[in-house]
Amino acid sequence: MTTLSPEEAVDLPMTHLRRDPIRGHWTVIAPDRSRRPDEFVVRVSESDNGEPCPFCPGNEAMTPPEIASVRPDASAPNTPGWQVRVVPNRYPALSLADAPDTSLVHDAGELFRAHPALGVQEIVVATPEHHRHGADLGADHWDTVLAACQDRMDQLARDPRIKQVVLFVNHGARAGASRHHAHLQIMALPLPSSAAGRELLNARSYRQRHDRCLFCEVLSRELADGRRVVRADDVAVTHAPWASRVPFELSLTPRAHHASFLKVPPAERRRVAAHLRQILRGLRRLFGDLPYNWVLHTVPTQETDPQVYHWHLDVLPRLGQQGGYEWGTGGFINPVAPEEAAAALREVWES
Repeated sequence: MTTLSPEEAVDLPMTHLRRDPIRGHWTVIAPDRSRRPDEFVVRVSESDNGEPCPFCPGNEAMTPPEIASVRPDASAPNTPGWQVRVVPNRYPALSLADAPDTSLVHDAGELFRAHPALGVQEIVVATPEHHRHGADLGADHWDTVLAACQDRMDQLARDPRIKQVVLFVNHGARAGASRHHAHLQIMALPLPSSAAGRELLNARSYRQRHDRCLFCEVLSRELADGRRVVRADDVAVTHAPWASRVPFELSLTPRAHHASFLKVPPAERRRVAAHLRQILRGLRRLFGDLPYNWVLHTVPTQETDPQVYHWHLDVLPRLGQQGGYEWGTGGFINPVAPEEAAAALREVWES
């Protein structure tokens, strides 16, 4: 297979394959099937079903007792008056309660391995206002939300049984959300995630061959090229990845090399919050209230080499649909070139 440089590939009018240097997947970029933003059919997020919302002020008793909250007026826990509220997931798939602390279990041939379902699932209610979504929140409020998440993730990572902490958002039923009220989820896992494992494998290999951080190198090349960059400042860069998995996928990466989001200083976190807010607002301006996921990737808790990894945040609009090709190959087909997506988002990015 012929490998194309970024400069060669973006000038080709034909469909071609691109490899993601960090995640390792291949994406078919199909410009012959490319569509303009206004040609995507986006189904608006569904309305509420009329039932009381457990995330709204006054309904605090509908959730498990809060773990943490941001309360400017110093109101009592589990009462109204909060800006951000963290509660346990009522129906967790993972739990630390009464779970055995054992090592990996496997058969004699090491083929069918299993592990106790140790872990934690928490909900971070992003705002007390039921009908405000992520795109409606200001940068200051997003910084407050991220600070609360950072604190909880740090607390969870201190447990020796936890090997990975993940922060993510599902917005809209098509993206996996079960509640209309804006919220984030934190999951603390007993093993490093498969996504982190693949990224670390590629990052270690690149560092061994070039003695440089793969993430920093990708960021440097993207900034030098510029065609996939949506916005860059002295702290963070938002760009459409070279081998974007879905139309209008975005990556938010800080310039400073921090392996762990838990170590990010407040000033940097505040600028990241501003980027995140603008990403969500830009996508809404193009597509309305589209379903999306975003995931914050941070280094596994027991990774010993801080130079190998670089934390980042991926935003994945649900504009495409996965099928047999994706399941059968582990690759993706994207009808919108990332250069086109970045150009469209630059036009709606607010100054």
